Amino acid sequence: MMSASQSVPVVSKPSLGATALEVWRTWRSLGWQGLPCYGNALGLGEFTWMQGGQLHKVLNVYLTRPATQSEVDEVWDCLLSGALRIYTRRNRVGVSCLPVTILHEMTGNPLPSGLSE
Repeated sequence: MMSASQSVPVVSKPSLGATALEVWRTWRSLGWQGLPCYGNALGLGEFTWMQGGQLHKVLNVYLTRPATQSEVDEVWDCLLSGALRIYTRRNRVGVSCLPVTILHEMTGNPLPSGLSE
């Protein structure tokens, strides 16, 4: 838990896009740019994109596993409902796993999907 003296730097109006599809695609592409990004889906835990473009569930500091299709669907649902926070964090053993920069904030406000209806 963070104390009042600790703060997480936040970019101005953190968002990776105006629609869920834009956010999803941008989040997925950041790993290819050498930026380790994680998403915390409310009630589901932490996820990250790995090589091959597959979403992985973060199990601990050392270990991830491919997300199941059900988990991918649930993370998407969290994004749609405003219950997904995407951030960078330091990714080394012995370093705090707290977010360094918030890229997309968990607002609780639904996002339009961006999918053709």
